[in-house]
Amino acid sequence: MSRTAAVLICIMLFSALPQARFIFKLILRCCLGAAALFVLDMLLSPVGLSVGINPVTSVVCGVLGIPGVALLYGLAYILL
Repeated sequence: MSRTAAVLICIMLFSALPQARFIFKLILRCCLGAAALFVLDMLLSPVGLSVGINPVTSVVCGVLGIPGVALLYGLAYILL
C-alpha cells in the first residue's frame, strides 16, 4: 500500500469518528431513557400513571433527557 493511500485512509477514519461518537452517544442515551422509563413505570403504575416503552418514547427520553421523561409522564397524567 502506498503512503498516500494510507494517509487518505487515516483522514477518512478520523473524519468519521465524530459522527460515530454522536451516534453511539445517542444510542446510549436512548437505552438509558428506556431504563428510566422502566423504573418509573414500575414505581408509578400502582398510582395509575403508565407510559409504554417503545422506540418513540425511548428516543424522546434520549434526545430530551429528564425533561423528556417529565413530558411523557405529564402527557400521561393529562390524558388519564
